[in-house]
Amino acid sequence: MKNQVSSKAKPAKTSRLSQVLLAARGDSGSQPGARYKRAVLLSGFLLAVLGVSWWQAQEAVLRAAVFRLSPDGSWLTVDGVETGDESEVAAVFEPDNGQSLASVDVAERRQQLLAIQWVKEARVSKVWPNTVRVAVRERAPMALVPLAGGEAVRMIDADGILLEYRSSGNDGLPIMTGVDAEMDLRARQDRVKLFMAVMDACSVQRFSERVSEINVADLENALVLAKHEGRLVRLEMGNDHLRHRVEMFLNGVDSWQSALGPFKSVNLRLEGQIPVVLDIGGDRPS
Repeated sequence: MKNQVSSKAKPAKTSRLSQVLLAARGDSGSQPGARYKRAVLLSGFLLAVLGVSWWQAQEAVLRAAVFRLSPDGSWLTVDGVETGDESEVAAVFEPDNGQSLASVDVAERRQQLLAIQWVKEARVSKVWPNTVRVAVRERAPMALVPLAGGEAVRMIDADGILLEYRSSGNDGLPIMTGVDAEMDLRARQDRVKLFMAVMDACSVQRFSERVSEINVADLENALVLAKHEGRLVRLEMGNDHLRHRVEMFLNGVDSWQSALGPFKSVNLRLEGQIPVVLDIGGDRPS
C-alpha cells in the first residue's frame, strides 16, 4: 500500500537574511509607536553621551596648564592706544589673571572696553594657547568745550561724547560753546552736527584758520567769532546756506568796513542789505 501524502503543508523556511532584517527593525508585530519610542530613547542616550563627553573635554581644557593665563597679565597685548590710558584697558582683564584662556568671555570684555570714555571701538580675540589680543580705536576730539562758566574744559568728539581734556596735540582745536555736561547726548549730537557744518563752510579760502569760537546754543543760528584785521567779529550764520554766507562775508567785509568804519557783528542771514552792527564802543582786542 502506497504511503499516503500528508495534506498538511510544511512551513516555509525563513532565510538568514530575512531573520537579520526582522531583528534590526524589531518584531514584525511591533506597533509603529513602539519603534518610535525606541528611536527617541536611543537618540536621547546618544545626546547624553555626547553632552558628557563635551563637558569632560571642556573641563580638561580649563584644567590644562598650557592654556593657563599668567597671574601677572603678561598674556595681554594691546594695540591702538595713543593718548588714552592703557592701564584702563588692562584693568578690564584683571579677573582673567591665572584663569584658563577658554574661560575668557571676549564678548563681555569688549562691552566693558566700550564703556571706557575714550574708546570708540574695540576688538578682542583669543590667540591659543595662552594669549589675548586687544585692538582699540580711540575717540578723536574735534573741539574744546568750556564748562561751568569756563572754569573747566572738556573735549568733544563727532558722536557728541565729552572727553577729559588732554593737552597733548589738542591745544589747536577750535572752541565750541553752547554745550554743557547736563545736556543729553541727542542734544549734544545735534549741536556737534551744526558745528561741523559751520567748520566745513569756513574752509572757504582757509577762513577756518581765523575762527576763534563757534556758539551752537541756538540750533537755528550758529554764532561765529572770527578774526579780521586784528579784531574779533561776530558772524550770525543761521543753520543753512552756510558756505554761501561765509563767501558773502569774505567778499563784502572790506567794502562794508570802508563805508561804515569798524563793526563788531554781521548778520549774514540778511540778504540784499548791509548786515552789520557798528562797533560804537571802539576796538575789541583779539
